[in-house]
Amino acid sequence: MVARKTQLRRLTHDANGRPGMPMTQEYALMKPSRTLLPPEIVDRKKQGFPVPISLWFRGEARSFVRDHLSPSAIRRRGLFNVDYVEKLLSQHERGSADHGSRIWALINVELWYSLFIDNQPRPVSAGSPGTTASRAVLHRRARTQ
Repeated sequence: MVARKTQLRRLTHDANGRPGMPMTQEYALMKPSRTLLPPEIVDRKKQGFPVPISLWFRGEARSFVRDHLSPSAIRRRGLFNVDYVEKLLSQHERGSADHGSRIWALINVELWYSLFIDNQPRPVSAGSPGTTASRAVLHRRARTQ
């Protein structure tokens, strides 16, 4: 047991240059990678994790987007220009433009407004992104009311 604590102290001291500070997982992965990867890879700034929302909105989430941003839903909400939203969706689906980020923002505004202003969550279609998470949130919300 004492030997293990000594090894742990030595490891944490080596990792951070300060005794007793826990070694981070990032550092634990970075140190050995220095021998395998070039410095421009190991020493570069952190990068975000890309999410393929543009592909999802053209593929498996297309019906989800169309349901929530249908002309009738947009008209009923009264926040956005129906023709403009339809143009964005059509261009995106055809692949003539990548409006994934704009569509993501529109979907989020619609879902947020529905949940917090209307207080009537719209049904989530099966197979749409976030289905499980959305149901969990709605379930928790129903239990607290």
